[in-house]
Amino acid sequence: MPGKSRYPWLVAILVSVVFLAVVYGASQLIKKEKERNVALQEELNDVKAKQKISELKLEESKAKMSELETGIQNAQIQIDSLSSLLEQEKKARAEALTQIDELKASLDEQKQLRERIEESMKKAQSEVEKLQAQVKEFDSRKNELETRISELETKSKGVELGTIVVGSDKKQAATAPAKSAPAAKKEAGKQNVQPPAAQPGQSPAAPEQPVASTALEGRLLVVNKDYNFVVINLGSKDGISVGQMFTVYSGDKETGEIKVEKVHDSMAAAGFVNPAMKDKVREGDKIIPKNK
Repeated sequence: MPGKSRYPWLVAILVSVVFLAVVYGASQLIKKEKERNVALQEELNDVKAKQKISELKLEESKAKMSELETGIQNAQIQIDSLSSLLEQEKKARAEALTQIDELKASLDEQKQLRERIEESMKKAQSEVEKLQAQVKEFDSRKNELETRISELETKSKGVELGTIVVGSDKKQAATAPAKSAPAAKKEAGKQNVQPPAAQPGQSPAAPEQPVASTALEGRLLVVNKDYNFVVINLGSKDGISVGQMFTVYSGDKETGEIKVEKVHDSMAAAGFVNPAMKDKVREGDKIIPKNK
């Protein structure tokens, strides 16, 4: 029985040791659990603190986000406004470019027009200079013609006076043998008082007809082909007036008609009715008044 009495003690000791070990282990576990709980509590506190901080930061972030959203909305409004202004600026720029192109085209037209005007002015100036030269030449020729007309008038008067004197002497010489001195004086007195009328069968009527015929005829003294006029040897003393028409004859051939434009005492200036006849007439051609 002594063997049986030792086993319970051993069992009790073992149980005690196991119990103590379990208790010790449990205490250690509890201690570690407490330490862990403390650590977890501290961590929890830290997490809660961090959470509060995060919440505060979140609130701040939300506030900032709200501000940012407001700023974004304002920025969007400004962007829309700027976009509208940009579109307006683009349209204005396009219109300005169009106007610039139109102005350039107008400027080119003005330049071309100015060049044409300058060219026309140069041509006109050249024409004016030519006309001035022609006027000077015309004035020079006019002066020469006036001088020549004056000389011709002087010569014509001298020739007519000589013709009258010679004709009178010849008439007196022809009638002197037929009549006595008193009869001739009486006849001369009658002629001074009144010209004798032409009677058929009388001898004085015969020489009067050529004189009357000669008074109705004339000659071309000057032919100016450059300015289309002629000078004739009939003037106001011959009954010539402005507008009177004459027929021109070269020999027996009719070459055309002239119209009196300016009248002097013993000569006149006339223009060609047909300018083409200026190449057909020449100085000395006969002229006869045209019947109305």
